Amino acid sequence: MPNIEFKIQIASTLEQTLSAVNNIDFLSDAIPGVISVTQKGNNSAEWVMEVKKGFMRRRTSLDVEFSLTTKNNVHEFYLSASGKEIVLKGTISLIPSNEPGKTDVKVDLDYEAFGPLKYIINNVVGEMITEFPEKFNSKLKQFTASRQT
Repeated sequence: MPNIEFKIQIASTLEQTLSAVNNIDFLSDAIPGVISVTQKGNNSAEWVMEVKKGFMRRRTSLDVEFSLTTKNNVHEFYLSASGKEIVLKGTISLIPSNEPGKTDVKVDLDYEAFGPLKYIINNVVGEMITEFPEKFNSKLKQFTASRQT
């Protein structure tokens, strides 16, 4: 299975980041390619993703199961997702940064795409990873500001 692995630092406290990622509306705005998230249960949701490359565009939905563990102030989300054209599993960790007011995010996901989506997604994963920090930080600032008013 191909792997998506990267670490970024975001300009938000751990508490602000946790508040945001626990909000369905935030997730659908902040993650590249995700266009909607619908809560299905306490630990499950449906994500609709759209992957684009040039003139090619493919929309797919994923049933996502997740759980959260916390140890030594590291919050680790375990994800397992499956859809008609993709399966995904792995972790997203939120780690207190050594720099005040910041959080480190570590993403480690394995995925496998099938059918027409396979040819598109393998070409755009790098673009999605590059886009993630800027989009996530921008939406997080908006989310945090809206909670302070």
